[in-house]
Amino acid sequence: MTGPQRYRPTGRGPTSIRRTIGTVVSPTSAPASRPAPAGRDAGPVRPRDHRPLLVAGAAAAGAGLVALADPTERHVPLCALHATTGLDCPFCGGLRAVQDLVHGDVVAAAGHNLLFVTSLPLLAFAWVRWWHDRRRGDTGRLDLPAWTGPAALALLLVFGIARNLPALAWLDSR
Repeated sequence: MTGPQRYRPTGRGPTSIRRTIGTVVSPTSAPASRPAPAGRDAGPVRPRDHRPLLVAGAAAAGAGLVALADPTERHVPLCALHATTGLDCPFCGGLRAVQDLVHGDVVAAAGHNLLFVTSLPLLAFAWVRWWHDRRRGDTGRLDLPAWTGPAALALLLVFGIARNLPALAWLDSR
């Protein structure tokens, strides 16, 4: 055969592709689902991540439920340690603290569970950072130092022991 070879699709099998001369199809040349705003790159369009808002909604719904149920009026037996031994775990008094916080009584909430009340600003900061990162499209994880997990467990253990000591009776869940 002399001269250029021409591509002729056979119409059979996965290699039978109709080609148009001069058209290049690549993932970057495919049209985006929505145009990029002026002054920004037309990068891949990512769907919005609504998980931070779902977590905030679940926390608000839980706080509303606790406010309506009023765990200070009726006993809510959720802690197996307290039910069997009479000792307070690090989480005992958490529901009563939430109920007091919903009603704006921070001092009474701290009396029920000081660790929970003092950790709320840190939790709020972490949630705002998570929400902000997701709004920007950053799907990366929060990078924490390796010592934070063991330090948090040690803090829970120390608080759980300290709130059951007679000398630190002001830490119990009352």
